Amino acid sequence: METPPIHYQTITDLADRIRKGEITSTQLTQKLLDRIDSLDGKLNAFKLRCPERALEQARAGRIFILNKMLETIRE
Repeated sequence: METPPIHYQTITDLADRIRKGEITSTQLTQKLLDRIDSLDGKLNAFKLRCPERALEQARAGRIFILNKMLETIRE
């Protein structure tokens, strides 16, 4: 079975994939930022975006911001 797109996966599944080394937190963050970029022109859901900060936090291994981004994207 094919893995669903990142934005349809649960944070638990994504954290598991990071632990297994299937994806890095930086790759995950970049994919979510790309999704935001692709949709936000139509949705105008973000007043402020801080992609550099998100990537910096991902590099530091901070998963908290990813959970918040996923919640925002799914809403």
